[in-house]
Amino acid sequence: GRHTVFPAALRLAHDQTHLYVTITIPVATLQSGMRWGQDDGVELSIGTPGADNALVTRGFPSGYTETELKSTSGDSRTAIGADPGTVPFAACILPGAWSCEWAIPIARQEDGGNTTAEVDIRVVTHRSSTAEDLVWPAGTTTPGAELPRLRLRLSGNSAP
Repeated sequence: GRHTVFPAALRLAHDQTHLYVTITIPVATLQSGMRWGQDDGVELSIGTPGADNALVTRGFPSGYTETELKSTSGDSRTAIGADPGTVPFAACILPGAWSCEWAIPIARQEDGGNTTAEVDIRVVTHRSSTAEDLVWPAGTTTPGAELPRLRLRLSGNSAP
């Protein structure tokens, strides 16, 4: 693929209960609506390794968000610890950019005093002014091909 003129920044953090995702996207002009693929927006997909489902949430500079649990096989296992309709989202328009963030509840397992969770994550940003889609992690651009995912192992001490 070609290199983008306006790169974007992705930041991930976690605590005992949430995965925090922040994305900042520089833009020359901003189209703030709520139509995926036509307006500026971000799609975040999070799933459990080995499961055929994922929480897919799309956020837009206007603050509008849509979230659903997508499954290809009816598999109900998920690393997400909340109903898809309760995932907090916020967006902010900045000079020359926009930024958004999610606080995603994560279901964790006890593992010898530590709590752990493994999640697969994929992020796609759509920039309407340049008709660019940026994908993390980078991978194939073949239509219909499965996009790669970044696997995160979140761990921490469960002691208060």
